[in-house]
Amino acid sequence: MFTWLSFGSALPSKVAQFSVGANSQTTLFEHAPAAYLIIDEATVLCEINLAGARLLGAASNELLGRPLASFLSAASVEQLQEMLARARNGAVPETCELQLLPQAGVIRQLHGTAGREDSSANFLLLLLALPSPG
Repeated sequence: MFTWLSFGSALPSKVAQFSVGANSQTTLFEHAPAAYLIIDEATVLCEINLAGARLLGAASNELLGRPLASFLSAASVEQLQEMLARARNGAVPETCELQLLPQAGVIRQLHGTAGREDSSANFLLLLLALPSPG
């Protein structure tokens, strides 16, 4: 026998609250001043916010599906892989310094933090541009 639960007017209110919360989270992700990226095991960009797109020098839709490693120096690709390996095995976010390939003659140093996404085999990566020396 089925038991029907009556939520009355509470259900539409909860749905509206969830919708507002989801929109707020999307806005926080998309408009954050730091670069947020979701990458897979091969460093392929699955999601990227506006700050990330600006940092990598292209529109988001041009970046998705491309490996983050293709934007980094060879030494930084190794550092990124090591950081992801540590993040894969641990609960604590891992950090490292990375260097972008030169863009218009400018080399940018980054601070990266990576953690494993709970719902998939992907990684959430936060990138912050470090101040230029001098």
